[in-house]
Amino acid sequence: MRFRLLPLLAVALLAACGPAPREWPVARDLAAELPLCEVRRETEPTGPPRPPGPVDRNLAAGVTEGIALAGGARIDGYLEVTGKSAIGVEGISSRGGAPQIEILAQIEGGAEKVLARLAPGAKAGAWEIPGEGERLVRWTFRATGDATAWAIVRKPVLRSLDPLPRPAAPKLAARNPAPASRPNLLLFLIDTLRADRVGAYGSKRGLTPRIDALALQGVVFEQTTAASSWTRPSTATILTGLPPAVHGANRLDRRLPPGVRTLAEVLQEEGYRTGGFSANAHITEASGFAQGFDHFEFLDELARGEALDGRALAWLDESVSAPDRGPAPFFLYVHAIDPHAPYEPPEDLRRRFAGQIPSGSGSLAKVEEIYRALDRRRPEARDLVERMAPLYDAEIAGIDRSFGTLLDELERRGRLAETLVVVISDHGEEFGEHGGLGHGKTLYREVLDVPWIFRLPGQTAGRRIATPAAHGDVMPTILAALGISTAPGLRGVDRLAAETREGPRFSHLDYEGRQGGSVELGSWHLIQPWSRKFSRAGKLFELSDREETHDLAAENPVRAGYLRSLLRAEHFAERRRFAASAPIGAEEKKALEALGYL
Repeated sequence: MRFRLLPLLAVALLAACGPAPREWPVARDLAAELPLCEVRRETEPTGPPRPPGPVDRNLAAGVTEGIALAGGARIDGYLEVTGKSAIGVEGISSRGGAPQIEILAQIEGGAEKVLARLAPGAKAGAWEIPGEGERLVRWTFRATGDATAWAIVRKPVLRSLDPLPRPAAPKLAARNPAPASRPNLLLFLIDTLRADRVGAYGSKRGLTPRIDALALQGVVFEQTTAASSWTRPSTATILTGLPPAVHGANRLDRRLPPGVRTLAEVLQEEGYRTGGFSANAHITEASGFAQGFDHFEFLDELARGEALDGRALAWLDESVSAPDRGPAPFFLYVHAIDPHAPYEPPEDLRRRFAGQIPSGSGSLAKVEEIYRALDRRRPEARDLVERMAPLYDAEIAGIDRSFGTLLDELERRGRLAETLVVVISDHGEEFGEHGGLGHGKTLYREVLDVPWIFRLPGQTAGRRIATPAAHGDVMPTILAALGISTAPGLRGVDRLAAETREGPRFSHLDYEGRQGGSVELGSWHLIQPWSRKFSRAGKLFELSDREETHDLAAENPVRAGYLRSLLRAEHFAERRRFAASAPIGAEEKKALEALGYL
């Protein structure tokens, strides 16, 4: 009798406190979350890393509204919940035997807890997730018994009395009907520039006085994450606002497809005269980056900033400022490559910043020798890598000087005051932090943290924005500043708008067999391998760990799993919509070889 009264007492208590968990509103369909989940047999060791693939919604034939698991298997999903939340099911059925289902939950920082054990024939119910307030939870369905039997969880859901509010959609900038009155735009991209080498980002090396002066008058985005760790996908994201998986220019044999709408095309349609000048062999007409430019030039792959300045100013004088041309704003895109390997700075700057390093030490032949030493794990490799860093610094000082010259010439022509100036980088560079040299091999922060500085016409008071940003935000922010409505389909937001909130920053790598992804959110950075050549295991770091030397994935399984689920969601949602193959031609091959890519 005592045991029969306990359920009645529980029901009475629940009725006094409010609705039972099974009556709480449905917040999520957990069966719909399957593509973001992790399915595994607990008796099997963890398999090799691989690109994420969709998990079948129905793991057993004929299951239409639930999750089916073979005995000995489990499925883990990750959710952000708030307030009172519960895992609910309509019931449990089986095929080929009588496996039981265990429902488990693990709150970030806590131990895994069994919420319920259900046998086939169990009726509808819901079991409250422990904890209070906003929290991360790993929910799990685990089937016990023989692997030939199937347990079917019918209509699994998350129920909640306090569902998380959905963020409001970003506001679009109003369209300005007078194109001639809009500001000009100078987008100056410095290839391979790490944020930590710029004075505005805390560097004491004195490499970037002209960029720093601009930052004092403009907007500094304190934390900007690159879309990839090499040029083609990152630059394509900057110029289209689309992630690499969408624009498709994410491999050596992929070009920017004609169907992608670029920043230059949008501005051209708005009456801008558009000119593009590149010294990187990835950013050429052959690779699709001339779209929307009235005039586009690829200079020699080793052309310095001074040469780019000269060609850009000549175009400005001939095509924009000529007396026979009517008034119109201009968009000038300059893609400078000075800091990129080979590291051969101007001699005066080598003496100033790398005087202890002999001239010629950063030649392509020397850099390739270092690559071979690293591949063969030769003991002298680390010292050789460290010798490149001062030469890299001197290269940065050189492009800063060239950038300053371009600003001076625009001011002399009376153009600077009416020009929006944007300085950004496509990716950073590694100098031994994780055992390598260069970029395009990893997704650590030394190759993902980039500077982004933005000075509006007439702006003289500096401003710093701490909310993290990403390459995908560049195009929406520029368009909003120019008074042009954001192009449809862009994932990024106007980072100058006060109401924008932090969102996950995704980065991807697909380069010569190295496939991986990363996501930064809050105080965390997850790096996930999708191929063995990239890495053998995922890693989780706190952003306060600047060197990313303390992997916390094992200590924080819920946080790591949640970030993996975000990476999967982004991967599936942004499955490549555009793709254009671009076989590498003889001239492009020669140019890429000169930069050490091939």
